[in-house]
Amino acid sequence: MSDEKGMVIMFSIFAVFGAFMMIIGFREYWIGTSFKRIATETTAVISDIVVTPGRFADDDDTRTVYVTFNVDGQEYRGPLGAWHIGMAVGQERTVYYNPDNPQNFISDTSQTSLLVLVAFGAICFSIGFGYFFKRFRRNTSANSLIANGKRIMATLIELRPGNATMNEQRCFNLICEYRDETTGNVYLFKSADTWSLPPFDYQNQQTPLVPVYIDRYDYSKHFVAVDEFFDAIEAQNYITNYSQRVG
Repeated sequence: MSDEKGMVIMFSIFAVFGAFMMIIGFREYWIGTSFKRIATETTAVISDIVVTPGRFADDDDTRTVYVTFNVDGQEYRGPLGAWHIGMAVGQERTVYYNPDNPQNFISDTSQTSLLVLVAFGAICFSIGFGYFFKRFRRNTSANSLIANGKRIMATLIELRPGNATMNEQRCFNLICEYRDETTGNVYLFKSADTWSLPPFDYQNQQTPLVPVYIDRYDYSKHFVAVDEFFDAIEAQNYITNYSQRVG
């Protein structure tokens, strides 16, 4: 699997996981809000905090908080649903219970926890969606430049490390230069993030020129055709290897 496909899978997971968390969070928040409309508010007391050790040495312990409260002289006990730093036995918490079934109750902080869940899901979803939106815009711009722009051949001058990393591998960008013979102006172009490269020594080996598609009136709008460049490198490698075999 190529690193680019790995990026697609990784950001797809971000988007799907984020959407799932938002849906679950919104659903539970709506259920809790609807429940509070018919519920009765009362004060409960934390009666116990049960600590369950993790299954493995590196796993964190889990804590279940139990509260008790009275309704019409009868005591009810149940899990609060969430543990937070600072909770202690004897503390009072506000709960909302079903008048027809007091054992069915939620805490005052459950809605806040759900909003945190929604916010976390939104962050994950925005990361994944942002990657695909940026990819879509880049592909749309590239297709437009290929169809309507001008194709020039630029000289590769640098393979520059990029900002993104995956599986401890850093991406890189092709930096290439083009001199307009009519005006004498020199332009630099930068490719999109690239993860793989055919074997060649760009500093010592004769390197094919890099195809670049540009807007005829605005050279800042450009698309470095990395795939075309790689095809030329692979063709050159094939010819070199074939010449060595038959020579």
